[in-house]
Amino acid sequence: MSNPTAEKPAGAPAPPPKPAKPGIGEALFKILTSPDDGDESKQILRRRRFVMASVLGFLGVNFVMFLRFFLPRTLFEPKTSFTIGYPSDFGFGVDTKFQNAHRIWVVRNTEGIFVISAICTHLGCTPDLEGERKQVQMPLPRQRLRS
Repeated sequence: MSNPTAEKPAGAPAPPPKPAKPGIGEALFKILTSPDDGDESKQILRRRRFVMASVLGFLGVNFVMFLRFFLPRTLFEPKTSFTIGYPSDFGFGVDTKFQNAHRIWVVRNTEGIFVISAICTHLGCTPDLEGERKQVQMPLPRQRLRS
């Protein structure tokens, strides 16, 4: 068996060194300057390919924007209308069973049934009703409002 770390015989030619890759600046300079071979037909062909690639790229981007026009831009939000039930389902006073799901309070009194939005107009939070007098308790600034 031969030793892989052993040196090659002195008479064997060394492999030629690999040429170094040009840097970005050198590559751009080579592309943008005229070729050394002087073949004008290759230069024209290269220019045509560049122009065609630019035109096709521009048309492709515009076609994608054209197709995007036909796709809907919708927001997926919860429904704004829903059924809360029959009037007999609610007792007199304030019912808060829809407070978490739909952010409303259902109020029944001698005049009828009406619904109050439980969304704070200041910060958009949902206040709570506390105590016998049903005071509105704001969560962040901890202010109490009487209803």
